[in-house]
Amino acid sequence: MASEAENLKSFEVQAGYCKAMDAPVTNRIVEALPAALDRSTETGRTVLDWPGEPVADALVLRLVGGLHALHRAGADADLSRVFAGETTDPTAIADVLRATLAISAPADRAFAVQFGEVHASPERIADARLAP
Repeated sequence: MASEAENLKSFEVQAGYCKAMDAPVTNRIVEALPAALDRSTETGRTVLDWPGEPVADALVLRLVGGLHALHRAGADADLSRVFAGETTDPTAIADVLRATLAISAPADRAFAVQFGEVHASPERIADARLAP
């Protein structure tokens, strides 16, 4: 079972992959996420308490995938500015991510889809991504 420290270290590993693959937007998000995560949300607890191997399980990419689903759904204009590459300051990105994660209901449902916790029809997955 991975510890919280090991789970957070996986963000550094993923950031290295993002840099190597020339993915600056994803890299900025990955580097800012540890500052945005805490135990006040279901998503934060899921990531910090991930029981498996975080790199092999693509934990960080699953979290970024949940954020991307919210961006694509138009759930948050500030988050969309991060994904568009318009917001580049690390502190500002962390603030946006923290605010997005704090909106528990839609964020937790979107991440549940990414973490494989929702096994349902496409309609139910769409509801999880878009519901307020």
